Amino acid sequence: MSMVVARMQKMKAPNLIGLGNHNQRKTDNHSNKEIDVSRSNLNYDLVNRTYNYKTDIEKYINGNKSSPRAVRKDAVLVNEWIISSDSAFFKDLDENQTKQFFHNARNYFAQKYGDQNIRYAQVHLDERTPHMHLGIVPFTEDKRLSAKTIFNRQALQSIQEELPKYLQEQGFNIERGQEHSDKKHLTVDEYKTLKDRTKLKELKETEQELAEKNQISQSKLEKGKKEFGELEQEYDVLVAKSISADKEVKDKEKELIQFGFRDNHEIEKKPILLRKGYSAVKTSDLEQLEKDAGLSILANKKYEDENTKRLVAERKLKVVEDDNKVLKRELGVTQNKLAATHKKLDSFIDDFKDQWSFAKEYVKQALGKNLDDVYARFQEKQQEKQQEASRTSSRNDLSR
Repeated sequence: MSMVVARMQKMKAPNLIGLGNHNQRKTDNHSNKEIDVSRSNLNYDLVNRTYNYKTDIEKYINGNKSSPRAVRKDAVLVNEWIISSDSAFFKDLDENQTKQFFHNARNYFAQKYGDQNIRYAQVHLDERTPHMHLGIVPFTEDKRLSAKTIFNRQALQSIQEELPKYLQEQGFNIERGQEHSDKKHLTVDEYKTLKDRTKLKELKETEQELAEKNQISQSKLEKGKKEFGELEQEYDVLVAKSISADKEVKDKEKELIQFGFRDNHEIEKKPILLRKGYSAVKTSDLEQLEKDAGLSILANKKYEDENTKRLVAERKLKVVEDDNKVLKRELGVTQNKLAATHKKLDSFIDDFKDQWSFAKEYVKQALGKNLDDVYARFQEKQQEKQQEASRTSSRNDLSR
């Protein structure tokens, strides 16, 4: 079963202009290579309340906040959620069902955090996987702007538990991610980067699998060629034997024909008294007839045996030829897939490098973090966990 993707990032005033340009596709030049601008017309906003992210959201906050004091410059103005799932989930949904899925997810957040506080619900259908950018102004019940209060750790855990159940009640076959996991809650940009790394790993695994299939196909083809060569040799030998047997039969036929002429003119035969239809011949003529008849029978039997072997060899040769044709087709398909995967892999690596550079700069400007450092720390923690698991396993082995 597919899992709900629900990731949140905190957006401050300086982030809103770039965020709006990206979400609303106000430019055709995007650093995200997954965006297909020819499909951007399919995108839509489920609330249509915000045209200029920075201006309109600040206007809404200033018009509804309870405090007369100005909003801090470093305050979180919007908590943006990305709602999605995997490609397999959306593959089973038609256009209306996809829209209903995002509409129901929006309703869940509207019921919990106030419908008017949702300032945009931008659905993107022009990327690899459909997803929704949902922007929520973090107002408390007494209209204080406080992202820490609204989306604290407990609230985030509740969303991860409640949202999948809510969507299941609406008829969607979807579940939450792994419970009680020690995985870090990534920002949207970190999540996309991690997803790209996963795709890169999958492409490399596909490349390796196709390379192995290609090697197996090559081995089968070489084996088939060897068997084909051996059968060709066997076939040539049998053809030669068949020709020899055929010649031997024809030679015997000539001898019998010659002997037949002697039967008409030279063999002496006398009728036997009181035995109508019987004649007497010389003993030597009878012995020659019996000898020639025996040789003819043997020659014919030898010819039939060799001809049968030749027919069997022809059938085997035909089977091997057909198998070789199938192997060549399979090899061609595998090689085409391998070439296509290589092309995708090269293209993905180029796109990933561009996206990684953009992500590092974006995270640095938006959150003041160095993404290389974040990823390095993530790798260190993973290595520490692996080492600890290895030590635990060793201790368990010793205790046994």
